[in-house]
Amino acid sequence: MNIDLQIQGHATRYVLLKLCARGGRGDYQAFPTVPLGCDVAACGRRLVRLGVEAPRTNGERLVFDWRGAKMTMFKSGRILLEGVAPDRAATAAEWIETLVKEALGERRQ
Repeated sequence: MNIDLQIQGHATRYVLLKLCARGGRGDYQAFPTVPLGCDVAACGRRLVRLGVEAPRTNGERLVFDWRGAKMTMFKSGRILLEGVAPDRAATAAEWIETLVKEALGERRQ
């Protein structure tokens, strides 16, 4: 599944892939077709507005919990979603759009 977004004034396509499923939860990976070069520490600070508590970063990746799932965002913009419920690609795609726009400061007012 493709997710088309406007990020920092540029059309950006994310590709969403399902990795596995168990107990009604799914794991997904989403990656931009062109690496973004994200400042993951700044992304973590912005995600607090969504209710993300204590995002953790080592400068290369950002790890946080959101809506009962574990998320990992890499500098390239790649995102791992572990434990998405309900396990539907549409749910994962909605989460990716919300997270990426908030993390990169593209939130709609």
